[in-house]
Amino acid sequence: MMRMTRFAPGVLLCMLVTAAATLMQNAETRLIGEPYLEALVLAILLGVVLRKVWTPGPNWAPGIGFSAKILLEVAVVLLGASVATRLHRRAKPAVSSVGKWPGAKPRARCNHDPTHKERLGAPLHFRSIK
Repeated sequence: MMRMTRFAPGVLLCMLVTAAATLMQNAETRLIGEPYLEALVLAILLGVVLRKVWTPGPNWAPGIGFSAKILLEVAVVLLGASVATRLHRRAKPAVSSVGKWPGAKPRARCNHDPTHKERLGAPLHFRSIK
């Protein structure tokens, strides 16, 4: 229990910065229509500005260090997953379909050469794009 209370001041400070960044993102969404800067990016920028104007004492260091190392890594992974999910949803079906080659042109089968498939290294009915 003592170890967790050691992290509390710094983690609470980081939670306040995160809450301010989330409010800023919500305001940005209401004003512009969509968030151009995610709350994670805004929180990092707010943290940089806060550090320039105020130097936290030694009591804040363990929680800030934990937040900067562990929690920030988790947040970056979640942000990357959310971006990838949004991009996948917007992708055209031909691009996200398994087994389709975007832009490939149909090709007639070549019956006279039995090694034709092996030389191309691709299915007979597709021609590679050059």
